[in-house]
Amino acid sequence: MTQNGKPSKAGLDAPMTRRSFLAKAGLVAAGLGVVGAVPTLAACGSSGGSTDATTAGGEASIVRFVFAPDPIWNYMNDTGIVARYEEKYNMKIVNTETWDETAWFVGGHADIASTASYETPTMMLNSGKEFIAFGQYNMMRNTIFVKADSPYKTIEDLKGKRIAVSGGGADQIMWRAMILKKYGLDMRLGGGDFKCTVQEFDAMPISLERGQVDAVVGLIDYEIPYMVNNTHRWLWPDQPTGWEFYREYFDPEKKHIGVMMNLFVGQKKWVEENPKLCEGFNMMWQVGVNEYWADKQASITTYPDLYTVKNQKELDWFLGYLENHDSCVQTVYMDQTWTEKETNVIDLCKETGTIPADAPPMQWKIMSSPADAPEEAKPPVASA
Repeated sequence: MTQNGKPSKAGLDAPMTRRSFLAKAGLVAAGLGVVGAVPTLAACGSSGGSTDATTAGGEASIVRFVFAPDPIWNYMNDTGIVARYEEKYNMKIVNTETWDETAWFVGGHADIASTASYETPTMMLNSGKEFIAFGQYNMMRNTIFVKADSPYKTIEDLKGKRIAVSGGGADQIMWRAMILKKYGLDMRLGGGDFKCTVQEFDAMPISLERGQVDAVVGLIDYEIPYMVNNTHRWLWPDQPTGWEFYREYFDPEKKHIGVMMNLFVGQKKWVEENPKLCEGFNMMWQVGVNEYWADKQASITTYPDLYTVKNQKELDWFLGYLENHDSCVQTVYMDQTWTEKETNVIDLCKETGTIPADAPPMQWKIMSSPADAPEEAKPPVASA
């Protein structure tokens, strides 16, 4: 249901979980199968070479998009933003919602996926396929949490201790690279300087609370109640997200707004053949991002199943956290300076061996907000 064009809000005491990125224990090679059926439209519809349809009013072009559950995507659907830009660009977005976007995308079942900058080169290496990033969405927000009354103050204090991680791939690639480079300690699975165990993000806080692990590389999404109650704390309180940790210790200018957990990445051939569809996709997402920044509280209270905020105290705390540490970009558009800085993120991973040195270089498609973009779709700031 909607009220005045916006989804009606559920109460803060409704049952809630936040988006759960299923741990990727490794990056998936091209030959792996995918659980579930490919949507009929995606399998039968033509999604390539469709630029003519966007300009000539022909049959709508199918855009196959794979993405984990996300409140801004839900908002855009519920308020008609997706439908509006589908009509504007004569496209039909067929969305597959799955926790493992990598397998679906590498398997060829999607034209566009949301993947990390530090994941994509290895995906290309393992699959033999070419992918290209043409938009950005949100940054690496997970970090190390410990119990508030624990003696651990530094990563060195955790040497030999039990740490829950989401897997050997995904954001573990980046955290392992940063810790190796800064501290000379290895957080690899099956060895290294810590006793790392794989666990899903939503199970990490309770494992930490019960003393089953000494620390977790977790998401704030699931830690809110524990932070509010002062039972858990950040290991690095001044850099409570992965992207801020990188900026502090690896960006000489300390200005990079990056370390992308979610880039919009397309099959390279498809992106090259469909520039207008990419333009419409980015413009649609810019509207959603603008709406989020205009009213973050609405996003949290409208989609309680995608957050762990249960009451006003937790809501107030989370809104305060977002004021300084939000991982959502303000512009989906990337410029040359930004891509060069983000390439340094990947180079750090290659230097430390957390991604293979022979992985293909990241490929970027620089797109700008069209001059005739409607006011609602204009980015408020230029990319950093």
